[in-house]
Amino acid sequence: MKAEFKPAKDGHVDVIKNKCAELIDIIEEMRNFPSTGTGERQRLISLAQTEIENAAMWAVKANFTE
Repeated sequence: MKAEFKPAKDGHVDVIKNKCAELIDIIEEMRNFPSTGTGERQRLISLAQTEIENAAMWAVKANFTE
């Protein structure tokens, strides 16, 4: 998945969003490998992805904050 930030066309924002999207995709691959895993495994994967989304949000906000 490739993310593109439209309003400001800021290079840092695109890099942050793309790297985070790439990491989320890598972690998503863990859901079904080697098997579906336990409910706890699925929960931990979801938590990791949510925290990456949060990190991306804060990094983008920091980019536009003086």
